[in-house]
Amino acid sequence: MAQSIDTKEALTVLETAYKNRAAVQDEFGAKIRWIILGSHKTYRYVLVNALLAKATNPLIDPLCLQVNTESNYDKAFDARSLCHKVLVPFERKYLSDALGGSNEPFLNKPARFVSLNPTNAVRRGNDKDTLDTLIEILSDLNADTTTDRAKMYLASAMVDIEERGANQEKLYRVNPIEDTTTQCVLDCISDLSTKSQEGEICPLIVASLENAYFERMGMKCIAIPHKVNESGASSNEIGDIDIFKDGKIISSIEVKDKDFTQEDVEHAIKKFNAAELRFSMFIYGRFAAFDEAPSRQTAARFGRTLGTYCSIVGILEYVKVMLTRIPDISLDELAHRMMDFAKKISCKDETIRWIQECLAKYSTK
Repeated sequence: MAQSIDTKEALTVLETAYKNRAAVQDEFGAKIRWIILGSHKTYRYVLVNALLAKATNPLIDPLCLQVNTESNYDKAFDARSLCHKVLVPFERKYLSDALGGSNEPFLNKPARFVSLNPTNAVRRGNDKDTLDTLIEILSDLNADTTTDRAKMYLASAMVDIEERGANQEKLYRVNPIEDTTTQCVLDCISDLSTKSQEGEICPLIVASLENAYFERMGMKCIAIPHKVNESGASSNEIGDIDIFKDGKIISSIEVKDKDFTQEDVEHAIKKFNAAELRFSMFIYGRFAAFDEAPSRQTAARFGRTLGTYCSIVGILEYVKVMLTRIPDISLDELAHRMMDFAKKISCKDETIRWIQECLAKYSTK
């Protein structure tokens, strides 16, 4: 039978670790710090969650990610539930989302295995190195029959998380930007769009321009982007960016920066129609390839039969039109809007660094 973890006890353990946080200056303390300050968001959560589990119940196997009912492993535990019920709310309340601000980190692909194993599918390079280091730490702790070391390393991890939070504030800070022309804004956006950053760049651009336009027009509308690959995660989400007025969705935008098919277009339009949206957009980035004629024909057909109009447009064509409607937008304004949304949808660090790199040539600092 799998192990259970009392969530109230786990919360007390976590609160104590945070209150008594102190860095551990040894090999594992350094490796824990490396993972937490590193770029792999899911493994940050897996590490801290595993330390919390072992610090609460010494009988668990910290390498476990799921309870496999077929194996009947008596050291397994439900890592996802512990994280969602204890770690995520604690992070939101006390740690300013420093781990990554994810609501369900164990739904991400790296955590969707029964346990941590060197054979788990992961990208080569830094991601594989992070997995191997994570396994090394937790394998050593697995042999412990008390909670002592897990509690010590959990308290050490709290120091690292605070440091990460401070680093994040600096990462998101927009340096002063010189006065720029509309063409410079377009040039910067063009540079930004040369990297997809796993689909995060285009939604940030679109949501920022949509809201800038609404404000200038005095429209009581707001465009809200959703976390990449999580659109539709709740009943209040339709597309990648939903447009609200008085709390009601009035339009939606699907954003793709990878290859898509005619069927993807059809699926998006059917979602829009089910939500009774008459107008929508399907914006594709520079990394998207698709069968243009069939996709546009599909959109036209549904526009005629369902009455749901969907415009299929490339990101730069969209931007050029928007910049003629809001010609006074500055690069500084765009940068702040993008950074605000990047925080809200918990973009990856690499995405923020790419934005900063593209902005650097216009900085006065």
